[in-house]
Amino acid sequence: MNRSTLRPVLAALSLALAAGGLAAGAHAGTAPASEVQAAQADKAGGRDGRDGHHHRAHKRGFQRAAAWVPGLGPLPKPVVDSLKLNESQQAQLDKAREAGKELRAGLRDGGQRKQALDAQLAAGQLDPRALVAAGNEGREQFRAKAEGVEKEWLAFWDGLSAEQRGQVVAFAKERQARMAERQAKWEQRKGKTATN
Repeated sequence: MNRSTLRPVLAALSLALAAGGLAAGAHAGTAPASEVQAAQADKAGGRDGRDGHHHRAHKRGFQRAAAWVPGLGPLPKPVVDSLKLNESQQAQLDKAREAGKELRAGLRDGGQRKQALDAQLAAGQLDPRALVAAGNEGREQFRAKAEGVEKEWLAFWDGLSAEQRGQVVAFAKERQARMAERQAKWEQRKGKTATN
């Protein structure tokens, strides 16, 4: 993939990361009123009513990823091990992982909007315009940090040899084929239940 085709993919990834941060911030403010409701929501599959298993599995996939290729997604440990990275490639991988950990740690600290809301409520006031401004500032800061992490992962990708990149391409083709097969099975099942 050349750089001119990679740029739109990276832009889409950046927007998806930013949107995920926005959704997480919006979701954090919608806690159930009681512990009983929280337990019922968690048991039902998540506080937003969707299947909790999918979200937990998705999160574990990111946590278990040994590497990340912008535009492609996570690479599992067996794939990264098969690349037989040299010292400089391993150093770049470690640097990119650390940047990703720092970004995720920043997300866990809470958003600027939530911190501004907490401060306003503690002072007994509410200014929605200030909350919107704080949220916008937080998104811009997140976007800048996410772009920095992407650059680290792209530097890791750029450091791979042509043979190593070929191995990643083979993994991606295999994964896409499995996903297409699952999608076809799902659509087939969906079609059967619609006719019943």
